[in-house]
Amino acid sequence: MKPAILFLLLLLSLNVFGEELNCPKVESKGEGHWPLPPEVFTQSRYKEAVEYLNELVKVRAEGRDYYNVENQLMYIKGYMLKLHNESEAFCEFIQKEAYVRH
Repeated sequence: MKPAILFLLLLLSLNVFGEELNCPKVESKGEGHWPLPPEVFTQSRYKEAVEYLNELVKVRAEGRDYYNVENQLMYIKGYMLKLHNESEAFCEFIQKEAYVRH
């Protein structure tokens, strides 16, 4: 059963990442606004974000951690939009939400 699931996940990821996303490039708006390109929203980055959030909950996050939470949620949302072939919504996400917070 596990090999079948792994195979399906592989096929899904090939379909998602094989598709060309023609999102317009976003330029930085200056200090504090570092836009991220579509290529950074990968399955591995998605998994890292989920793991980070799970660990953060375990150690009782403090107030200053909310920037990191927001950044991790951004990686999750971006990957999910790509995964479900929401190209129009993904490009809008890239234009308005995909930048590093600090």
